[in-house]
Amino acid sequence: MLITLAPRFTEQHRELIHRYLVDDRAVWGRDWVIVLEAFDLLGDSYVQDESGKCPFTTVYREQIERPFADGYIAKLLDSEEDPERIAPRLSAAVARQIGLRLRKAGLYDPVQPITLYLLAYCYYRWDIFARGYQFEVVIFRDLTESGIVYIAHDIRRRAGRFSRSDVVVMGYEGDIKTSPYFLQVTRTKALTHDFYITRLYDRRRWKRVRVALLTERFWHDIDGDTIATTIEEATDVFPGVAHIPFADGRLIVIGYEAWKARLLARQEGA
Repeated sequence: MLITLAPRFTEQHRELIHRYLVDDRAVWGRDWVIVLEAFDLLGDSYVQDESGKCPFTTVYREQIERPFADGYIAKLLDSEEDPERIAPRLSAAVARQIGLRLRKAGLYDPVQPITLYLLAYCYYRWDIFARGYQFEVVIFRDLTESGIVYIAHDIRRRAGRFSRSDVVVMGYEGDIKTSPYFLQVTRTKALTHDFYITRLYDRRRWKRVRVALLTERFWHDIDGDTIATTIEEATDVFPGVAHIPFADGRLIVIGYEAWKARLLARQEGA
């Protein structure tokens, strides 16, 4: 077995991946941007044996996602426990099996240090998968309890998880993200959804808070005054509504609870 890492994978990427594996809490600030870049590069890396080349992305899909994803989501949805309490336990149970599955498949060997990067990639991909769907389940339950009329994609099925949108409200298509990192890679491009439910760091309260990011088209249906700012400072204007420059227009940033209140008023005809 031969592992070939992406050409742009540097020593700095290697060092941060090792730090992430030891304790992901040891990675913070600007280092996270480099770690995310490192994992993107590992997605372009591959394993090669007598049967040919197999990208890390395919290894993760076949060895980890296919056997574990449906079961994890079913347990998350069917449990009466708070998703934020049960999800870490369910995710950790799968994570403990990742190294064993890769070793059994001949894809990880502690004696061959380069295989550590494939192990790290699978851990990372599983972690973001598990956290992402935990957040979706939390949001879906909250929207239901709040009385919001919406349509959610079917996350129990793999095909449903790859639907165009996570949620539809008032005919507008939305995506649910655990962080606004996606903005960094799409800042100069047109947005693919009408709105996004995500979290931003609130500097005043020293914690991440839920927000809704809306295109101007969606905002026109529930609008009001907005304040110009940056994505980093958007929560500073809450409970007001912010707007930030994005591509050739503006992106509206509003607190999640304030967004729900406006939606309810609109849906109830107020």
